[in-house]
Amino acid sequence: MKRGFSLAEVICAVAVLVVGLLVVVTSFSLQLRHATQTRERQLAVQLAENLLEEITAHRYGRPKPESWGRPDKPGEFDYFVVIDGRKVQAHYSFYVTGGERSNGSFFGKGKDATDELKVVVQWREPEGDDRWEERTLEFEVPVWRQADVR
Repeated sequence: MKRGFSLAEVICAVAVLVVGLLVVVTSFSLQLRHATQTRERQLAVQLAENLLEEITAHRYGRPKPESWGRPDKPGEFDYFVVIDGRKVQAHYSFYVTGGERSNGSFFGKGKDATDELKVVVQWREPEGDDRWEERTLEFEVPVWRQADVR
């Protein structure tokens, strides 16, 4: 009686190991892509929150700052994040403009006490093998004239 493994048993064991390794590598790759997408989206939300703070600080009826960009020439912002000791750059473009129901009074083009602004943040995130997908975070926010506090 011979001891050891037959060729068929060895081939089956190797096949099971290869399939297991492929699952682990694929899972790791997907998790890395999802982590990158989550980071990019979180940074876009942070940029949108910063823009909302600037809108809140902007005096009603004053001209729009150039730094808020416009659809044909958006503003640009780069985040630099250190991940595992290496510097990673995330690039965003954005603009603030009047919303669908805007009357222009927030930027001094009318006397109404309320207005609506549209905030758009755009970026790219990985979608697979060397493919990048354009993403957009877009929302409208109501603004209103506040009494001067003295």
